Amino acid sequence: GFLLISTPLVPPLLIRRALSAAKSYLAATDNPRVVAHPTDPKTYAMLSSESIDGAAQPALVEYLAAMEAAKVQVLTAMAVGLGLEPSYFTRLHTENNSSLRLIRYAPGDSSTANRCKQHSDYGTVTLLSTDGVA
Repeated sequence: GFLLISTPLVPPLLIRRALSAAKSYLAATDNPRVVAHPTDPKTYAMLSSESIDGAAQPALVEYLAAMEAAKVQVLTAMAVGLGLEPSYFTRLHTENNSSLRLIRYAPGDSSTANRCKQHSDYGTVTLLSTDGVA
């Protein structure tokens, strides 16, 4: 399922800065981390805290750290909501193994339909931000 979460840990200005940085990152044609999908008109990059160049992309570093803090909040709320010890899920997420996936879909038209096909995410939770373009 999906739910909408708003937290001061990830303020709108930071999201806008991160989306702008992501757009620049994905536009760099000489970046070996940026991949063109073979069957879908999109480009993407999978980043971790170790793979982001903090000097070149400080907004992405700050955004990933803020999303990590939000993740802890979400996991704690899930545990409390299920009547478990508040740290039940967070103690299982002490390794730094989160990733930041940047995706840019090419503009579509009425024939394009939904390009985010049915899939399974491989983590406990997936936190998304969008530029608001449907």
